Amino acid sequence: MGVTRNNLTTHDSTEPEQTKQVKRVGIVIVSSKRSGSSFLGDIFNHHPSIFYIYEPLFQLSSYYIRRSAKLSESNYTALAIARINSSLCCSLDDPYADRPSTAANLCERNALLKKRKLCHSTKKNAVHEWERACAKQDVVAVKLIRLQDIADLEPLSHSLDLRVIHLVRDPRPTERSRKGTGLMPI
Repeated sequence: MGVTRNNLTTHDSTEPEQTKQVKRVGIVIVSSKRSGSSFLGDIFNHHPSIFYIYEPLFQLSSYYIRRSAKLSESNYTALAIARINSSLCCSLDDPYADRPSTAANLCERNALLKKRKLCHSTKKNAVHEWERACAKQDVVAVKLIRLQDIADLEPLSHSLDLRVIHLVRDPRPTERSRKGTGLMPI
């Protein structure tokens, strides 16, 4: 017979212990540019139990743009899903980024790393320190604006307790906002 205390169930030592594997909780915020996704991501970023990663696909997209390389949509999708999965599993060593941009992007947008003073580290093992900090959190959240199809996230649900927030904004103010910043219209 189990005893419940503080929403946790403990079992008597006479009962066989059941092993239930707990999946890591991953939250994916999917949106388009100028939709309020950075604001929503910042709310997650300041939650003490969440490790937040701002646009992990940025470096992947930039890598191919800088090299003027052609990449089919299916190849991009496969690379993007692998990168998202790595991020949600706290593997933060980005093969598509150089160290300074990776450090700047992750640290500039991660309240936990700033709080623990892990952003100013110039050590080669800084990424491993970030990964350890990430692994200690209950939840990892990522914000994406470079995902072609939200259905592509489905395979991640097999290894993670995946939660997807598809943020949609009225396109009229989104277009005005994009024009005001010089970004391409819809």
